[in-house]
Amino acid sequence: MKAFFSFPDLTPATFTLSVDSPGFKRYVQTGIEMGSGQQRSLGRISLQIGEVTEAVTVTAEVASVNLASGEKSGTLTSDQLENLALRGRDIFDAISLLPGVIDTSDGRDAPGPTSIGNIFVNGGRNDAKNMTIDGVTNLDTGSNGTVHSMPSMDSVAELRLLASNYAAEYGRNAGGTITVITKGGGKQIRGSASWYLPRHEALNANDFFNNLAGRDRTPYRYIHRRVYHRRSDRHPQADAGPQQAVLFLFAGISTSKNPVRDKDSPVPSALERQGRFSQSYNTNGTLIGVNDPLNGKKPFPGFLIPPSRLTKTGETS
Repeated sequence: MKAFFSFPDLTPATFTLSVDSPGFKRYVQTGIEMGSGQQRSLGRISLQIGEVTEAVTVTAEVASVNLASGEKSGTLTSDQLENLALRGRDIFDAISLLPGVIDTSDGRDAPGPTSIGNIFVNGGRNDAKNMTIDGVTNLDTGSNGTVHSMPSMDSVAELRLLASNYAAEYGRNAGGTITVITKGGGKQIRGSASWYLPRHEALNANDFFNNLAGRDRTPYRYIHRRVYHRRSDRHPQADAGPQQAVLFLFAGISTSKNPVRDKDSPVPSALERQGRFSQSYNTNGTLIGVNDPLNGKKPFPGFLIPPSRLTKTGETS
């Protein structure tokens, strides 16, 4: 007799498979490691004739080549996400480290609804990706360019990117599927706290204009604080009776403090507000020419805008 068994929707963990049947030895296979969104075939299992009290135990090996599907995928573990020194602590900044992923954003200062944008997987379109959190679609289907919620890096147990050739059950979007599994509660009370200072102006060179004006380097500090891994144990009286509740709790707080960078924006001088640009110079010491848009963009004579061409709007006393 032959039978086929499939176990979908498993959470990332290490499993043990046990098969019992009257007249046959018990079959036990241990050490079956599964990641999020991963497919794995254990091949054909044959039961040996014997008593159930006898057992055949097999220790599974970590499959280096996925023979169950032809998907191309990549995985980031909890340890990797916790220890990567990323300025904004954005998981999509970490995804860009996987093969086949291109991030065209200028920089990621903090995770947010638009974090999924500017990520391209194997040349796919920006709005052709999907993202799930604990098996539930997180993509805003109104735009396909934003997500409803963004878990912080330290609350993620595992992140897996399905880049191409993945199974039909992950359909709907052909430009890549990001599956996120968050951490959960456990049987012990544990906690952790961290303080990240991934950037500081002491590590940066001063820019040309600050040096020209004799100013020090602009403050450029990115600080990230987190408090995570808060897990509650069983209630002290949980085993006293069947009506006692058991609570497993996981909570996390993550904050970021980013600086406001200084920017030099010149304002018109007193003479310029009168239309006089005869003493207005650029950084090269050259007079700034003022062109007349009503005269073929030719310069105003004498660097002077006629009073009749000036407007009262924006004037200050």
